[in-house]
Amino acid sequence: MRYAEALIEAGDASKAHQLLLDLFNNVAPTPEQVRLIALAASAAGDTGDAYFYMSEYHIASGNLMLAMWYSDM
Repeated sequence: MRYAEALIEAGDASKAHQLLLDLFNNVAPTPEQVRLIALAASAAGDTGDAYFYMSEYHIASGNLMLAMWYSDM
């Protein structure tokens, strides 16, 4: 996770996004990890994935109203 954060800070959000996608295909993410992939997707310019993962983050956090808002975007 720290490596992905460092990649985002270094301006390589696309690589961080891909790294996190690969990781989460093998391990179930925590809500904070879902939030990180949403941030990576957003920084990489992948708005659709960013909104999807923010919706997933809010579902995992129990905030269904925000989850619905992000899924409607």
